Amino acid sequence: SAHRKPPSDFHNIQRRTIKFKDVPRPVQHLRREHREFSGPVENGTNHIENAASEFELILEMELGTASQCGLEIRRSPDGSKGMRISWDGESARIGSFPEKTDSGNEKWWEKTVAIRPEKKDDLNRIRFHVFVDRGLLELFIDDQKTFERWTEDLPLDYRGVAAFAEGGTAHVSSLDIWSLSR
Repeated sequence: SAHRKPPSDFHNIQRRTIKFKDVPRPVQHLRREHREFSGPVENGTNHIENAASEFELILEMELGTASQCGLEIRRSPDGSKGMRISWDGESARIGSFPEKTDSGNEKWWEKTVAIRPEKKDDLNRIRFHVFVDRGLLELFIDDQKTFERWTEDLPLDYRGVAAFAEGGTAHVSSLDIWSLSR
């Protein structure tokens, strides 16, 4: 499977937090096929869809009785590898499960993104807005934070999308996925 490598100056790119309202709205004419899902997610993972290699996704989810809930994207066909975006009522986390090192060993990476509770109307609800453009993932969480990461460690044919809940039942209020044209 093809991997996309980051540019040589990737580590010199300055990261910044921006409000979603400051980001131009998605260009409607790039959206192609639309799929949607809603419903409960029992303790575990529900495979929902196979996405295009370039897609936009908006998930609105309620924590419910689960200790954490969220989304898995760029999942391998067997569900053993991919990227996970989670919410536990206080912070969001994004990470891989697992990635290969140059020596062939597997490792995980994870980043925690604190969400300012005073900016949330309901700590039980979360909104993830995700853009994946082949090897780059960009994430907006509740219009507050942004995160981006190269996904060169995941083959382009890893296209699975799943919702998950741990320790109880969560509810997907809405999940919209659009394939994007190049």
